Amino acid sequence: MNYDDFKNSILTNPNPFRSTPVSPTSNIYGRYWESISKVIFGFDDARARSGTFTTPWDAPSSRLFVPPTLIYIPDTLSDLLDQRAIELNNTAKESNKRIIILWSGGIDSTSVVSAFIKNLAPQDLKNILICCTASSIMENIYFYQKYIVPNFACIHYTTLDITNEFLSSNMVLHGDPGDCLYGPSLLMYEQLLSDKLHLKPWKDNLYSIATNIDHKAKQIHGIPDGFAQWYADKITNNLLEVQPLGVDTVSDWWWWHYYNFKWEFSIWRPLFKMRKNLQQPLNKNSIESYVTNTFMNTDKFQLWSYSNLKTHVGTSKQDHKKQAKQYIFELDHNAHYFDFKIKVNSSPDYWLNKILPVYYDQDWGAHYLNEPGVAETATELLENFKG
Repeated sequence: MNYDDFKNSILTNPNPFRSTPVSPTSNIYGRYWESISKVIFGFDDARARSGTFTTPWDAPSSRLFVPPTLIYIPDTLSDLLDQRAIELNNTAKESNKRIIILWSGGIDSTSVVSAFIKNLAPQDLKNILICCTASSIMENIYFYQKYIVPNFACIHYTTLDITNEFLSSNMVLHGDPGDCLYGPSLLMYEQLLSDKLHLKPWKDNLYSIATNIDHKAKQIHGIPDGFAQWYADKITNNLLEVQPLGVDTVSDWWWWHYYNFKWEFSIWRPLFKMRKNLQQPLNKNSIESYVTNTFMNTDKFQLWSYSNLKTHVGTSKQDHKKQAKQYIFELDHNAHYFDFKIKVNSSPDYWLNKILPVYYDQDWGAHYLNEPGVAETATELLENFKG
């Protein structure tokens, strides 16, 4: 791919870019952009599903992730988990696909596995494989021994290679974007919980939001001064533009940050961490079926999250994801897990590729710095970024 071809494709690309450094830049806004993934956990590609949010690439959000109109719904989380397990089991049988669940041992993927156990007949469970690691098992060994071993065959994460051929016969499920549903980004404001400061209006506490981001940024080498305020202002300006009703507290601000900006990226994660050849293209049907079948990527799950904004976050980390933990508890009756399990990073280290691409093209082929035009275009766009 030459320089002109790369530049033309990058400006209309729907697939992820890296916000991590691709080349030195003297432009402060380019440096701010490159700092995002260092400070904001699990976030290499930032773009808005609703409203304005400028990026160096001006790449749009994928049409596959258009959010629903925000309305309040009466559905319970249990209802949605039950219904989705039944729906996806029927879809798998109709399309003659096997279900593979990426089980990390964490709360989100465990609630997915629990939904299938609760709602499927034993013969249907035989069509499901659990993909896990030793760390998955250690994170929730009780659940593994009592509910996974008797019901499912297991495979190791490293045996998976998500290709067109693989997706034509397998439905890949995982816990993302579960972090959004239950009040996300808790680590960014957990010090506010005990005094209930996270329930204060965000419009009166923008300085506090920026200060919390800056506290994280100062722990990381190379983050330029001013990053936290710049980033907080970008999210805030988008929120002021869209003005979703009921998004009014500090914790709601962080919910919007995930819901509008991180939702899409978190769903893509297995496609760039579980493919052995990142340059091998994926076709349109593979991509669309993968996104459509992502367990929690439905309008109803998003609307449930919005409808329950004021109950997601209590006054301690143990309250986090309490609805999902209750759903699991109804199956396993593990009081210790219910009382003390908190959100942790459940991603295996070896998911990360040693050499990361700069971006993925329309066909999900990865492109690297050593390819013609890639470094030059990325540098130019970062240098010209206006913030």
